[in-house]
Amino acid sequence: MTPFTWIEATEARTLTTAEKEVWDTALEWGWSNGFVVPVHGPNGYFCYIGMASREGDLDLSAEHRAHLYLMAMLAHERCHTLSGCSEHDDQCLALSERELECMRWVAAGKSDWEIGMILKISSSTARFHVERARKKLNAVTRPQAVATLAVRGLL
Repeated sequence: MTPFTWIEATEARTLTTAEKEVWDTALEWGWSNGFVVPVHGPNGYFCYIGMASREGDLDLSAEHRAHLYLMAMLAHERCHTLSGCSEHDDQCLALSERELECMRWVAAGKSDWEIGMILKISSSTARFHVERARKKLNAVTRPQAVATLAVRGLL
């Protein structure tokens, strides 16, 4: 949740084999330290901004971290704008309340028949809402649609 340096990350715990391989590769490229700023947004959005340096003795005092954090957030905002991404264009927001309600029951393991009984609609109507939501989410399967909603924090 908070920014950290590569050194802090490597000293905080024992690295896995894969993490050690990444660290060793970074060192081979001459990168001895870096600064990472995690970014969390609505609907499960997550990314990070990483900066690398060849200087091992970087001055990462509170003041310099604040400047790097600000630069990272501004760079992220600009890239997000240039990419054409917008929370308002999110396909999940296009789901109707009934579609989202049905998908939440799918996530709970309910069948179309059970969803119909719970919501007092026919099983074919429940299936209609689930399939419509699945298509809006560009999911091939119902579990994939549920996973998409979960990742975006909508369940």
